[in-house]
Amino acid sequence: MDQLMQQLQQRAGLSEEQAHKAVEVFTEFLGTHLSDDELQSFAQKVPSIGKFAHKLPAGTMDKLGGMLRGFGHKPD
Repeated sequence: MDQLMQQLQQRAGLSEEQAHKAVEVFTEFLGTHLSDDELQSFAQKVPSIGKFAHKLPAGTMDKLGGMLRGFGHKPD
């Protein structure tokens, strides 16, 4: 997810704050539209998604079997 934020800044000309918001929207979209198995697979492939765990829909943390626990804080 960090690489996605960097690419949004570089290629789309977004500020760091705008890129962060875009990734939050994307993460929320994934949490809403992926099946439990798809979401778990995605989270395993993109470990830094944990930074955005607070944007996932309610119950998603349970679906991931605690995989993202401890990462669900908002960045400073």
